[in-house]
Amino acid sequence: MAFDCYRDWVDEICHYTRILLAWASLIMLAGACSVRYWSAAQTHSSFSVYYIAASLVRSNMNSDLYDGVKQGVNPQLEVADPTTVFALTAKNHGIPSVMLYLYPPTFADLLVPLTAFSPTVAFIIWDILNLIMLLATSAILTRLFKIRAPGWTGLVTVFLILFRPTLNCFYFGQVSILLLFLLIAGVSFYVHGRKNIAGLLFALAAAIKLTPLIVIVPFLAWKDWKILRAIALWCIGILGATWIVNGIGTLNFYFLHVMQSMSGGNLGVDKYSENNRTLGAIFYEYLRGLDHSTTPVGLVWG
Repeated sequence: MAFDCYRDWVDEICHYTRILLAWASLIMLAGACSVRYWSAAQTHSSFSVYYIAASLVRSNMNSDLYDGVKQGVNPQLEVADPTTVFALTAKNHGIPSVMLYLYPPTFADLLVPLTAFSPTVAFIIWDILNLIMLLATSAILTRLFKIRAPGWTGLVTVFLILFRPTLNCFYFGQVSILLLFLLIAGVSFYVHGRKNIAGLLFALAAAIKLTPLIVIVPFLAWKDWKILRAIALWCIGILGATWIVNGIGTLNFYFLHVMQSMSGGNLGVDKYSENNRTLGAIFYEYLRGLDHSTTPVGLVWG
C-alpha cells in the first residue's frame, strides 16, 4: 500500500513537471520568436532563405532558386545580389536582405505550404513544428535506450532545447532539428526491423541536405544490403518527384554548378570557419590550433 502511494505521488509530480516543461518551452519559444523579428540577425535568417525559395516554387519560378550563385565562387554566407530575382522576391515579402539558397530543390518543395502565411507567421509555425519534432525525438531516444524511469523524456527534451546548437536552430530557423528527427526516427525503425520506412526517412533527410548520406557508411560496413537497397530506391523515387516538380534544368544547375561552387571554398577563411560550423571547418580549426588563435574551450563550445 505504501509503495502504491509513493508511486502515485511520483507519477503526479512527473505529470505536473511535464506540464511545467511544456509551458516553459512554449514561453521560451515565443520569446525567441518575438526577439528574433526585432533583431539585426533577421538579415542572416536561415528560414528567410527557405521561405523565399519555397515562394519561388509556389510561383512556378523554380529556375530562379539559385539565382545569384556564381560558378567558381563559394556561395556560402553570401548575401543575394539586390538585382536578382531571389532578392527582389524577398523584398516583395518585406525581407530587405537574404542569403543565397544552397539546398537541394526538395526542401523548398516541402516548405511550399508555409508560404500561405506571412514570413513572420510562417517562422512561428516552423519553430512550433521544430519543438514538436524535438519532443518526438526525445521520446524516441528514451525508447531506443530503454529508459523506463518516469520523467526522463522531459529531461532529455530540456537538455536538447538548452543545447546551444538547438537554440541557434530556433533563433535562425535552421533545418537541423528536422534532419535530427528524420535520422533518429529512421534509426528507430531500423532497430525494429522496419527497414523500408527507415530507408524512406534516411533518403528524405539526404534529399533535404546531402550530409545525412553519411548513414550509409555503417550499413556498408555491416553489409546490410536490404537497407542500402531501400535507401537507393527511395532516393531514386524522391529524385524523380523533384525532377517532375522543378525540371531538369534546376537539378542540373544544382548538381553541376551549386555543389561545385560550394566545394571550392577554403574552410580556413575566417568568414566561413567562424560562421559555418561544419565538421570540416571544425577539423580545420583543430589542425591550425598550433597558432593558438583558438582556445580549446572555444573549439569544444563551437
